[in-house]
Amino acid sequence: MNEAINDENSAPWLSKIALVSATEYIRANLNKNDCGNFNINTQNISTCINTNWMFDSNINWWTISVLNGGSYAAPYIVTAQGHCYTGDYGLNTTQGIKPSIYLSSKVQITGGTGTQSDPYTIE
Repeated sequence: MNEAINDENSAPWLSKIALVSATEYIRANLNKNDCGNFNINTQNISTCINTNWMFDSNINWWTISVLNGGSYAAPYIVTAQGHCYTGDYGLNTTQGIKPSIYLSSKVQITGGTGTQSDPYTIE
């Protein structure tokens, strides 16, 4: 996981809106013991899809992360089954996107519970 994070950080993103990274998807899992890296996430996928708040069974989606493989870079995909991987699958199919907003650490939650009916308010 540290190597993947280092690879992602080697190309800094200065914008405030981007796609989610592959490591952000893995780290969004509340079950760190069984789902905290790419390998064990795949091995325990039936558990991991139930404890990852980013999981979406309705769509395969691109991440901003790529695996550099010499003369090409293959994007990481999160599948509707919860797998996060790279390869020809991502290059030959149509995927969705899930943009995210990156907030400053100075942003404070001022209200709401974070649900659809009562979203967070921020300042």
